[in-house]
Amino acid sequence: MGKLRVVLVHRPGEELLTISRDAPELHLFRERPRLDAAVREFDELVDALKSLGVEVVNVSRWRDANQVFIRDAAVVTKAGAILANFGARVRQGEEEVVAGELKRLGVPVVSRVKSPGHFEFGDLLFLRPDAVLLGLSRRSDGCGARQVAALLRRFGAVRRCYVTEVLPPAVHLDMAVNLAAEQLAALYPGAVDGAAEEALRAEGYEVVQVPEGDFRNLALNWLAVEPGRVLMVDGYGKNRCTRRLLESFGVDVVSVDISELAKGQGGVRCMTLPVLREER
Repeated sequence: MGKLRVVLVHRPGEELLTISRDAPELHLFRERPRLDAAVREFDELVDALKSLGVEVVNVSRWRDANQVFIRDAAVVTKAGAILANFGARVRQGEEEVVAGELKRLGVPVVSRVKSPGHFEFGDLLFLRPDAVLLGLSRRSDGCGARQVAALLRRFGAVRRCYVTEVLPPAVHLDMAVNLAAEQLAALYPGAVDGAAEEALRAEGYEVVQVPEGDFRNLALNWLAVEPGRVLMVDGYGKNRCTRRLLESFGVDVVSVDISELAKGQGGVRCMTLPVLREER
C-alpha cells in the first residue's frame, strides 16, 4: 500500500435525476440524492484528495447514476487494467467508459471478467503487493472471482489469493474490511465469514473491529491514501468511534461528509479508482 498518486473519479450530474423517487432500488440506490448537495459533497471530496497530494482525473462521460462509484468498474495492475462484468443491467457498460479513460491515460486494458461470471472490484482488496482478498457477494460470484484470481496470477500481480463470503447488508467486501496501515486492518465481523480475518492475520495484520452502527454508516469504506493516513466518511459525526479507534493506533484520519452520495450504498473508497500508487 504505497502512497496514492493518481485516481479516477466521476463527478455526478443530471444522471442522478434518472433515479426513481418511488423505486430507487431499481437503480441500486436506497434513496435518490439531492443533486446540488451530491455535487457539492463530491467537489469537497476532490478538494480533500488534492490537498493530500493526489492527482484527480475526472471521467466526464457517464453511463448511469452508479458511475460515481467508479471503483467497481476495473482494477489497475502493473500489466494493465482488468475490467469488471456487471450483473445488474443498470450498470452494464460502465466498464467501457472507464476503459476509454484509462486508455487515454496510457493504461492498457489487458483482460476482463467474462460471462457467465460476474465481478465488481469493490470485492477486491490487495493485502500486500503480492496478496489479494476477494469477496463473494451479491454482486460478485464464484465464477467471476476465479477468473480474477487466475488473471492476477497470469499477469504476475499476486501469488496468494484468499476468498471470503460477504454477508448482507454489506454490498461489497470493501464495506466490511479495509486496511489502515502497514500492520493494521479493520473489519465488521457480522458482514464477512471467518476467512477474512484468517487471511488478514496470515498476512501479518493486527485486526480491530468497528461497531455495527459505524459499519452501517460506511465507516469502513475509507480510502487509504498512504499507510497510516485514510480519507473516511464523516469521521467527526456518525463515525467518530471508528475515527477514534484508528487514531488510537496512530492513523491520521481525514474526514469528508458524503451523506447524499451515500444513498447509493457507497463511500469514499467506492468513488475512487486508483491508477497509480508509489511502489514500496
